[in-house]
Amino acid sequence: MQKKANKRRKPYAFYTYLTQQMFDELIWLQKGTHFQKLSDLYRHILLGKKVVAQYINGPPDTLLFDITVSFKELKQKCSAIKQLTGKTFGENDPEALMADAVEARRIYKEVNDLLGPMHTQITEISRRWLPDEEPD
Repeated sequence: MQKKANKRRKPYAFYTYLTQQMFDELIWLQKGTHFQKLSDLYRHILLGKKVVAQYINGPPDTLLFDITVSFKELKQKCSAIKQLTGKTFGENDPEALMADAVEARRIYKEVNDLLGPMHTQITEISRRWLPDEEPD
């Protein structure tokens, strides 16, 4: 078992220095690729492998980043609702149930406030990617 783990590990570490401009260009290139880590992209470039960067309607902008952040916030709110539901299910104290109901109402209001901007962001993305069709 130990030998398998050693085979997967990279045998050598390689360090390099970049100018700020080169580093910024590498970050910009990474945003258009499937690479999650900058080191993976850099390794591909060093090995001379093909790197495909795909930008739709120009370079990446903050719209996709914003909707990703909104989606993560929505996911957290859904997790909070799920935890609150599980906690409330076994509760018998009326005051605790009322406090849970107030908390649930607050979370649902935050979700509702989050859905409006997300709908606008999704509409903008669909307008950019599907210019011939009208979004609903």
